[in-house]
Amino acid sequence: MTQQLQHTTFRFNTKVARVQDGQLFLENGERLASDYTIIATAAQGLVPHIEQASIHWKSCQTFYFTATKRPFPKPFIGLITNKDCLINNIFYHTSLPVQHRGSGELLSVTVVKPHQLSDEALLARVQQELQQECQISGLSFLKRYDIPQALPDLARLQYNTAPTATQLTDQIFLAGDVRLNGSLNAAMLAGEAAALGVVERSH
Repeated sequence: MTQQLQHTTFRFNTKVARVQDGQLFLENGERLASDYTIIATAAQGLVPHIEQASIHWKSCQTFYFTATKRPFPKPFIGLITNKDCLINNIFYHTSLPVQHRGSGELLSVTVVKPHQLSDEALLARVQQELQQECQISGLSFLKRYDIPQALPDLARLQYNTAPTATQLTDQIFLAGDVRLNGSLNAAMLAGEAAALGVVERSH
């Protein structure tokens, strides 16, 4: 997919310090010229002199495991309904078709509830719940990620927005799930609206 973008440059691990009409200021001191900028995250601190409400965040911890087999043949996100469990959901990434993959199965497990467990106790608890709730065992632990800003905790939820509502300044537009509701679908809808806003503004 990215090979089809002939005039696009991706910059990874590059932090933006400030955004203004026509320019992006990077933390390393570099300046980038921009006809239009879409900010697909919380814009607090990026755009000077713009008053915006502070955003609260929901956090999560995600564990990755490998396994020799996958007990569920079809791809799906499994939600754990037992209220006593720390695990919220599971997903086998190798249930989706990919061009390159290893010999084993890749499983992610997400915890969203607060707890006071040590790293070792939490890992043991997650593996125990996988066995009890999903009959999943024989896993090899890979890595854990603590994500403090997993989803925005929004009081006022929206499910769509007009392209004109995404425009912040003459050349800056806002997107991201923070504009609507905490979900991947909301992020895509907000991004589409911001892109349409840029198209309308540039014509």
